[in-house]
Amino acid sequence: MSLLKNINKTSRQIAKSSEDYLNATKEYVELKTFQQISKVFILLFKSFIIGSLLLFGLILLIIESVFLLEEILGSIHYALLLSAGVLFLITALIYIFRKPLIEGRVIRMVSKTFFSTE
Repeated sequence: MSLLKNINKTSRQIAKSSEDYLNATKEYVELKTFQQISKVFILLFKSFIIGSLLLFGLILLIIESVFLLEEILGSIHYALLLSAGVLFLITALIYIFRKPLIEGRVIRMVSKTFFSTE
């Protein structure tokens, strides 16, 4: 009879340990998910604010460069064409080198935060 009691007691302990492990794992997954979602929203918010300010500064820089080119070239049309050409060239270069410049860095950054054990 003692053997059956020991088996029964051991089975209850195993069941309790398994339940505790499942609860701890569930809490860990919830916290890790919350951490990742928080980091994504923080990154999006910072990117929006910094990107907005950079865009505003870029627009002012382009307008000023058009006025400067108008004085140099003597024609607003040529100044606008040259500015547009430079912007298209920069855009094409960014598109051509998008994998090492953008995609690779984003993947490294996300994988670092996603797979960290903090």
